[in-house]
Amino acid sequence: GLIFMNPEAEKLLGYSFEELTRQPLHTTIHIQNLNGSRFDPDRSPLALALYEGWEYRSSDIVFTCKSGALMPVSVILRPILEDDRLNGAVLAFHDISEQKKYQESLRVVNEILEKQATTDALTGIYNRLKINTTLQSEVTRSKRYGSPLSVILFDIDKFKSINDTFGHLEGDNVLKELATLVSANIRGNDLFARWGGEEFMILAPCLEQEQALEFAEKLRELVATHAFSIRQQVTASFGVAILQHPETPDQLTSRADSALYLAKQNGRNRVEMA
Repeated sequence: GLIFMNPEAEKLLGYSFEELTRQPLHTTIHIQNLNGSRFDPDRSPLALALYEGWEYRSSDIVFTCKSGALMPVSVILRPILEDDRLNGAVLAFHDISEQKKYQESLRVVNEILEKQATTDALTGIYNRLKINTTLQSEVTRSKRYGSPLSVILFDIDKFKSINDTFGHLEGDNVLKELATLVSANIRGNDLFARWGGEEFMILAPCLEQEQALEFAEKLRELVATHAFSIRQQVTASFGVAILQHPETPDQLTSRADSALYLAKQNGRNRVEMA
């Protein structure tokens, strides 16, 4: 049983020395994981170290205080041996709640910074930096496994006219509405990004040529039939390119851009294949 406990430990845990002498520590203060799931009382890391005479160190566990609150702790348990026989253990710990809070705050800040760095501020979808980075890795993966990879590049037809007629605020609303519409109609493994201005790109892994054309045609029709807030038909032209080994990401996007240019030349509101 417990034979000594300093006042600071009593203060942190909320238990008095007398209370903790009535039952083993590993069934009182070290009873659950970080996620709240309970240990088998005799199989917790602390219990195993006590029973087996191991030295135990961790900065990734919690103690359960008398109040029920979980306290992140850094702990060291060292066995006491007399004549090579286990004769007890010394347990030292300190509260690392503030350190954990700082780490969590840092994680949240980093997530926000990552999102800001890869997200288009106006539309909320990915930006060109993100899709360029992903395109490089997807081209590498496609070459390694021999799987198809499609790039669909499209832009809004006569967008300058929309801005001139309705104003830039309404033009921005059209961009946001289109981004929302397309986002709701792509596959889970597709990457959708604003390429620049009124131009957008979809990176579509594992789509063969005919599938990519059908996909682009579906999106073209969705845009052309959507009731935008400016109460005027909005259309888009699409260029589709399928990765041809051993071309580079830049060569792939260049062919998609050429196909988009062809769609514009051939009358707009249409899909062309590179």
